[in-house]
Amino acid sequence: MAVASERTRARAAVQCILDRYRKLAAEVPGDGMEKLFDLDCMDRVELLDAGPEGSAVFRFKITQRYANLNGR
Repeated sequence: MAVASERTRARAAVQCILDRYRKLAAEVPGDGMEKLFDLDCMDRVELLDAGPEGSAVFRFKITQRYANLNGR
């Protein structure tokens, strides 16, 4: 039982980091490519699991947009 609650707390903590990033990014003025790329990445990442030892497992689908970072 204690392990499950530790995992739940760890997952909530990591989710809080993701949510905080999105909130802060939304407050940054402008729409430069760096901001759009980072924000798009963070919006697409899906938290699957997190552990109290500091691990986190994410899912991120690599689409055509990420195939070539130079845009060509």
